Amino acid sequence: MENLLRELGLDRYERQARLKPALLALLPALVTLAVWQPRVWTALSGLVSLLAGCGLTFLMAKVARYRGRVVERDLVASYGARLTEVFLRHRDPSLSAATKARYHTFLAARSFRIPTPDEERAAPRDADSHYRAAVDWLLEATRGEKAYPLVKDELIDYGFRRNLLGLKPVGILVALVVLAAHLWLAAVNLGGDETRFWTATAVAIAMAGVVAAWTFVVRMPFLEDASRSYAIRLLAACDVIAAAEMVKPQKTGVARKAAATAV
Repeated sequence: MENLLRELGLDRYERQARLKPALLALLPALVTLAVWQPRVWTALSGLVSLLAGCGLTFLMAKVARYRGRVVERDLVASYGARLTEVFLRHRDPSLSAATKARYHTFLAARSFRIPTPDEERAAPRDADSHYRAAVDWLLEATRGEKAYPLVKDELIDYGFRRNLLGLKPVGILVALVVLAAHLWLAAVNLGGDETRFWTATAVAIAMAGVVAAWTFVVRMPFLEDASRSYAIRLLAACDVIAAAEMVKPQKTGVARKAAATAV
């Protein structure tokens, strides 16, 4: 399945952060179909490639992305800015003073204006606009997955949780409808088959667990945790970039010395 999605042009972020939340929302329906209609399930599995080729996977990924962005706007509104920008504020205690000063120095060296604590207190919105510009640059500078794999991993985790929270109403609705349908099918079809009875019971318990997970786990704190981890990792890229820039001149100097020696 992963190879198929890769061949269809879905990159790792789209597969993990967008498509998988959509598939998780539909999982109860797929499991129930496999339990009660195995022949239909077998035929359906043969249609996966066709449906994927017709754009179903892209549509599911885009719906998850849209719903996730709605939730993200609520998260940003609650803090007044993206957490990456919040952590750059002088008044925010999330980062140590020394670490924050190092990031400020790095960003100031790239021509970004970093407000002083007094300026931030006097005009917090203006200060946030400067932090936003710096973070926008940092986002573009760290897009390379090979150079910044940890940033990419945290971004995928954040995107997965964001889109999962966005799909929460859909996930709960699907799980409840499927649970009701499953119980009805069990009452009608089980008879005296003990094996199917215990299978149906296990599936019902699993469905109830899915509803509980959507209700009590997939909540805003679940997203905030990933958002904080991603913000910290993204800002830490300042040190990675600075270290790379220090190594590059050294390598250039060694190369020139070697060339001069060869001559």
